[in-house]
Amino acid sequence: MLRHDDAAGTIENPGRTCFQPYDIGKPLPSPLGEKDNQSMDQAPERITILAHEFSAAALEFHRGKMAEKGYVLEGSITPRQFQMIEGDGGPQDLFDGKPLFAVTFRKKEAE
Repeated sequence: MLRHDDAAGTIENPGRTCFQPYDIGKPLPSPLGEKDNQSMDQAPERITILAHEFSAAALEFHRGKMAEKGYVLEGSITPRQFQMIEGDGGPQDLFDGKPLFAVTFRKKEAE
C-alpha cells in the first residue's frame, strides 16, 4: 500500500507531493504524522491512500480510525493511474503506469 498526503510538502522537500512505500503487514502510521498530539488544525486537510487492492483501501477508514481523527470519506474508491510532471517536462507514469485504488479522506470542516 502507498500513502499520499495532500499537504504542500515538507521542510526537507517543500512544495512536493511525497509517496511513501507502506508495508501492508504493519499497523498504519497515524495520518497526522509523527506527532499524534498535534491539533486537528495542523492536520492535513486531505489524505489520499493508495492500494493495490480495493479491500485494503476500503478498510482503511476503520483500521486507520479516520472518523476519530476527524476525517470523512470524500468521493468513491476508484482505480487511477498516476503521473508526475517535473519542471518543463511532460507527465511521466508513476508506479510503472499500473493503476492503484485511491481513497481520499478530508477533514469534516474542509469542504
